[in-house]
Parts: sequence; structure tokens; C-alpha cells
Amino acid sequence: WRTEIILSWIVESFGQTDFLVSDSLYRYYNQILYGYNSSRALEKGLSDGSQFIQNCIEKISELGLDQNHFNFIKWSELTTELDFIILHDKFKKQFNDDSDFRNGISESANIFLERNKGRINIDYEVAQKLANEVIIEELALFTYMGELGYDAHIYPSTFMQVLMDISASKYQHVPL
Repeated sequence: WRTEIILSWIVESFGQTDFLVSDSLYRYYNQILYGYNSSRALEKGLSDGSQFIQNCIEKISELGLDQNHFNFIKWSELTTELDFIILHDKFKKQFNDDSDFRNGISESANIFLERNKGRINIDYEVAQKLANEVIIEELALFTYMGELGYDAHIYPSTFMQVLMDISASKYQHVPL
């Protein structure tokens, strides 16, 4: 019943709703937590993302909600678009050139790593690098979605400190 309440609230509050499914983003988590190589990690992320969408569609149908109110967008589709790629490169450059920004991302990545300390199945330094890459990719995609006209999102996770720092204009050259 909670799912029905949440989905009904979303429809009432926002009408047409797009859900971003982080299918290809999960390649990083599959590497960090399960020790998969990069191609297997991506394959699993894409497969799990498709299954997630199917499960959501079935649940929406079971609840008798209007399917037309819900659209699912795959992370993997947005991250192949040229405008995203350009933004992603800018965030990577900012990470490499700005030690404060790099430290902010690393601190946020460390929160994830600490929370999953006993589950990490690869070298910790490699896990740190991948966790940083997750955040850089998320920042680039959130920025890109803003450029596409999305003005709000619900982020079902611990909000990253680096996002709050960006909002507070802590980093002067972040490509927003």
C-alpha cells in the first residue's frame, strides 16, 4: 500500500513523471561490491535496469494506475548523447584541476565506501577511484537533465555533501 500512496502522490503532485533508471551507472557498484570486470558489470547493470523497469510497469498495472503518467528513461541512453559527454568531460577536468572539488567528491565517495566497508570486493584504492567516477558521472547527468528542462528530481539515497556544496557555490568553476 505504501507504493500505491507514493505513486499516487507523485502523479497528483507532478502529473507526467519520468523515472531515471541508473542502469549503466550500476556498472561501478557491480565492480566495487561484486568484483565484476567492467564489461560484466555493465552487462549486469543494463540487464538489472531493464528488469527493474519491467517490475515497475507490472506494479503500476497491478495498482490500477494510469500507465501514461509514467515514463522510464535509462541512464545508458542519456550518457551516450554528445551534450552529456561534453559536460562529463568538463566535470572530469574540474576534478583533475581543482583540489577542493576533488576533495569534496572524494569525501562523498568515502561515505559510500565506509557504508559498504565489509562488502567491497576489490582493492580499496580502485574502489575509491570508481566511487569518485560515480559521483562525477552523477553530477554531469544531473546538470545535463537540468539543461533538458528537468527542474526537480527525487534522489532516493543519502544526499551527497558535494551536491550541497555546489548549491552553496563553494566551487567557482563547476560547469553548471
